Amino acid sequence: MAVKLSHISAKCKPIKIMFDEDALNIEYYPNLITEETFVQLNALNTMKEDTISESFRSYNETLVGLMKSWDLLEDDGKTVIPLTADRMIKVGIVVRGEILTAIMQDIRPNQTAQA
Repeated sequence: MAVKLSHISAKCKPIKIMFDEDALNIEYYPNLITEETFVQLNALNTMKEDTISESFRSYNETLVGLMKSWDLLEDDGKTVIPLTADRMIKVGIVVRGEILTAIMQDIRPNQTAQA
């Protein structure tokens, strides 16, 4: 029996990213990482002053699209931050970079992540 691409793409993997003593737990879709994903993520390397907003929006949409869930909380310590591109704007660039690095290292464990 043939397999559907959507079935393969729905597979999730958990990763954990440590921030000091606290862990950020994420579930992501490894099979959604394609050549197109790399092109979209690489747009940050070529952004110019007039494309900064558009480049970060694309980056955030791509990153959110790879993630099924996370447990990053609002400052109230109870509410999970919505996993949307609009909300991702408020998450630090370093944190977003750590998430992307962890995902790339997880799909290529024997190579250094570059995106």
